[in-house]
Amino acid sequence: SAGAVAGGRGGWYALQAAHEATAGIDAYRGTRNADPDRDGYRNSSLTVQGGYRFDERWDGDLRVFQAEGENEYDGGPASESGFTERVVGARLRYAPGTRATFTLSAGTSADLSENYFDGVFNSRFDTRRALGGLQADLGLGSGLLTLGFDWQRDEVESSEDYARDRRINRGLFGQWQQDFGAQSLQASVRRDDDGQFGGETTGSVLWGWDFARALRLTASYGTGFKAPTFNELYYPGYGNPDLGPETSRSVELGLRGEPAWGEWSLNAFQTRIDDMIAYDADFGPFGGPNNIDRARIRGLEAVVDTVVAGWDLRGSATWLDPENDADSAGKVLPRRARQSARIDLDRRFGAFSGGASLTAAGERYDNLANTRRMGGYGLFDLRVGYALAEAWELRLSVDNVFDKSYETAMFYNQPGRTWLLGLRWHPAR
Repeated sequence: SAGAVAGGRGGWYALQAAHEATAGIDAYRGTRNADPDRDGYRNSSLTVQGGYRFDERWDGDLRVFQAEGENEYDGGPASESGFTERVVGARLRYAPGTRATFTLSAGTSADLSENYFDGVFNSRFDTRRALGGLQADLGLGSGLLTLGFDWQRDEVESSEDYARDRRINRGLFGQWQQDFGAQSLQASVRRDDDGQFGGETTGSVLWGWDFARALRLTASYGTGFKAPTFNELYYPGYGNPDLGPETSRSVELGLRGEPAWGEWSLNAFQTRIDDMIAYDADFGPFGGPNNIDRARIRGLEAVVDTVVAGWDLRGSATWLDPENDADSAGKVLPRRARQSARIDLDRRFGAFSGGASLTAAGERYDNLANTRRMGGYGLFDLRVGYALAEAWELRLSVDNVFDKSYETAMFYNQPGRTWLLGLRWHPAR
């Protein structure tokens, strides 16, 4: 990959080009649609973005992204798909004073794919999205009021016919933020009108309290609404056209500290979900998305960030209880580990830098019935760097150093030991 950033006289631009190609690994080790070969991947992308400040009140920016590539997979002999992704986004901002800002945004995206079996065209599946929005941020007293409207249109074109091939979602939202001495309050509400799944009102409340020096307590409650994507509904061989939207209710309690030696946080949370959209290994011939009537996810997350003997240390650990409350009552939700942790250790030695990461995850299940168990795993990564000159740095990273075999989805292999050598140029501005 290569990139460049430049600017001056109120304007700026950035270019980023990247290409990635690999012969891959044998992606699937199961007997269904077995194809014991290496499944390669190729992706070339270009990003162009820039912005300009017209005067003290007006500024805008534009971003264009395109990627093209091919992906081989074990859906049959020599199976592969070709894909193109395009994203265009623009934003115009007007700030008539220090207490008000108005932002107009618009964009489009496209995800185009063609599937081949034995080198012969099999199917086409294209999704396109257009969106826009207007947001006003208004300072009122010591608070901030945000009001807005957004609009989104999704379309699907395919070699197959569907009962519905487009939909529009319109949303209205508002948010209030206010500080009261050592306490703060944030409240928001949103109304969505989905052309396929109807209307839904959601909202959230967040409270924070700096009750002691370098200590902050937070609590929140919120509701959510998620409509299935066209890929989840209709993608050939995978989609489920009977999917419905999911709704959720979440609570969270957190404690954060910033002592002299670093930072730490502890968060407890619980989410209850109706009609949860999740992968079901027993749905259809290849598995696919399905609705789970009722689910509950509760957990605890701890994070610490500090310096030990000159080493930057960051550690995190998560304990989850992701439970299916419906037909498979008491069963763990598929493909979710109940315990996970990560430790990152980094240090610079003059022109040299080095670091290591340790990632661990507990067992998980591939299906709702919890009859397909996948064991836990631990991964060890290493990285080194050397500053060749003021603007040049040589980097080498090795992931999965001990070539651990593991799965996060049953029968699908994960990469073994991999290494990446890179040269970075970052000239002084």
